[in-house]
Amino acid sequence: MTRTKPLFTAILQGAFWLSAILLGNQCLDVVVPDISAEQVVLVAPADSLVTTGRTHTFFWETMADAESYNLRIVRPSFDSVVAVVLDTTISAHQFVFTLPFGVYEWNVVASNSAYASACCNTFRLLIRNDSSSNLSDQTVVLTAPTQQFATRETAVDFSWQALAGAEKYRFQVGTAGFGTLLVDKEMSATSTAATLATDGDYFWRVRAINESSLTMTAWTTRSFSLDRVPPPAPALVFPVDGDTLTLKAQSPDAYWTRATGVLRDTLFVYNNQQKDILLLQQALDLPETNWDGTVIDGLPEDFFWQVLSVDKAGNASAKSALRRFYIQ
Repeated sequence: MTRTKPLFTAILQGAFWLSAILLGNQCLDVVVPDISAEQVVLVAPADSLVTTGRTHTFFWETMADAESYNLRIVRPSFDSVVAVVLDTTISAHQFVFTLPFGVYEWNVVASNSAYASACCNTFRLLIRNDSSSNLSDQTVVLTAPTQQFATRETAVDFSWQALAGAEKYRFQVGTAGFGTLLVDKEMSATSTAATLATDGDYFWRVRAINESSLTMTAWTTRSFSLDRVPPPAPALVFPVDGDTLTLKAQSPDAYWTRATGVLRDTLFVYNNQQKDILLLQQALDLPETNWDGTVIDGLPEDFFWQVLSVDKAGNASAKSALRRFYIQ
């Protein structure tokens, strides 16, 4: 008779953890809108445009329920493809690209996780070779790093699109206004690398040069930063240590403060103070969360939670203090 209560307790604990595992494996059906009957509306360059400019912003109208767009440019036409000049999938509804002289057609197909739009409106583009060596009205399109890119790596790779008529490129990295030049070199390649020693904000720029015609493009410039300092640990606000929660009775169920420049947070919920079992892990863009419908919803038990932050350069903070709460 003295063993009945421990045995009954063990059975209840086993049922609790089995329920937690089963709840954690549940999936929700998501209804994805069907866009297969719609077509992307192209905007620019206008259909049948004839131009001497080689750098163009390909632009189209956004489509409701689309998550990405596949832009294709072929030469000379989709009915008689000699070369696929570009085939890229992006989330934006515009893309800057430099083309050699020639005749092209381009189109765009939208898609989401389940459907692709109908294919396709197609526009024609003719780039005429009036003066192949004059670069004064051309633009170098920078590829990487993107504008305001942040990194914790001291070695940075740079690249840009090739420009027809360019004999070489001048590449510079410097401080604001390029008052101090850290890198200044000319090359025929369209990519290079630089190693930085000090955290801070930097700028890089490229121009194309044609010495035969004594012409060059204007500078194309972007900024970036080197940051190797982790952000401070986030500070938990609610629930306070030892608090009792009724889920769905408040929103959010948990929130905290974080440092400026933090890109995202990761929240952890454990079964005990020793963190023997990780019950829940959430990647969050905002410093708050709700636990409705998660593995801990409906489980009357003590839990322990903490949060860490990651800044836009990829530096991770230390984890916050570990706090206990109870769900009733």
